Amino acid sequence: MLAERKRGISGFHFNTEDTVEGMKASILNHLKFTLARDIATAGKRDLWLSTCMAVRDRILERMIATKEAHRQNDVRRVYYLSLEYLMGRLLINNLFNVGLEEKARRALEE
Repeated sequence: MLAERKRGISGFHFNTEDTVEGMKASILNHLKFTLARDIATAGKRDLWLSTCMAVRDRILERMIATKEAHRQNDVRRVYYLSLEYLMGRLLINNLFNVGLEEKARRALEE
C-alpha cells in the first residue's frame, strides 16, 4: 500500500456526502474501481451504472441509520428494496425522491 502511494496510485475513496463533489467522487470511484473504466473510455452505460451505484451507496447508508433507530426503539419493520428502484427510466425519479437529482446532474456535467 505504501509503495502504491509513492507511485501516485490512489485507492478507492468512499464518499457518501450529499453534495455535487460527493456525487462526483462516488461516480468516478465506481467508474474506476467497480467497472474498471476511466472517464476517457467510459460510455453512457458506464456512467449510468456508476451513477446508480453512487445513489445506492447513499440509500444504503440511510437504510442502515433507519435500522439502527428502529432497533433502539424496538419497533416493527418491513424490509423491501425493489430491484426496479435503479432502472434507467426510474433513475431520474429516484434521484429526485432522495434529493440528489441536481447534484448528480452537476457531478456528471463536471
